[in-house]
Amino acid sequence: AVDRAYQALPVRVNERDYQENGIFYIDSSFFRVFALPLKFGKTDGHLATDEVIISEAIAEKYFGATEAIGQIIAIDKAQKPYKVVA
Repeated sequence: AVDRAYQALPVRVNERDYQENGIFYIDSSFFRVFALPLKFGKTDGHLATDEVIISEAIAEKYFGATEAIGQIIAIDKAQKPYKVVA
């Protein structure tokens, strides 16, 4: 299920700053409840606390033609790093 939802959080990718709306933090039960198709990457039903799933549109916005899987994005004012896994 959704643990937290935020509007207008700062995101930093490759030294560039963005402001994103609609960021959701989910708990480990999310993928057991909802079956979402993933275009790239995979999850085994569990996400580590330092992993993130982004949409195809966000992947293109942040990384262009570069593969998003394995890239790092920093979210919120603390700029906590998250690894893109899907």
